[in-house]
Amino acid sequence: TNASPAIFSADSSGTGLAAAVHASTGQYVTTGNPAAAGEYIEIYGTGFGSTYQSGGLAVTTLSPTLTVGGQTATVTFSGMPQGGVGLYQINFIVPSGLPSGTSPGLVIAMGSYLSNTVTLPLR
Repeated sequence: TNASPAIFSADSSGTGLAAAVHASTGQYVTTGNPAAAGEYIEIYGTGFGSTYQSGGLAVTTLSPTLTVGGQTATVTFSGMPQGGVGLYQINFIVPSGLPSGTSPGLVIAMGSYLSNTVTLPLR
């Protein structure tokens, strides 16, 4: 396959809280430190497919679609962080209009391939 995306979860279950950080602080997104609408978030996973070099970055060939609670988020980067062999990163902006609490699901689509569903705490 071209991709087999999997989002890492904080508890390694593959279904719990997303392994996500606040881009502005580098702190983990947790229930005590939730994400906000309009905020840049970084999530991590594997299997996002092939990459190409662009400005010194390894960018995924396939453009992901990321949804949070059924709403499409704006993806600002999809690729491999420097030194991250097999590790992928997606940076996105949390969509507005989502209720506070734990999102009903965060999913990535790489072409026709869907990731596991994880949750993202929101405020």
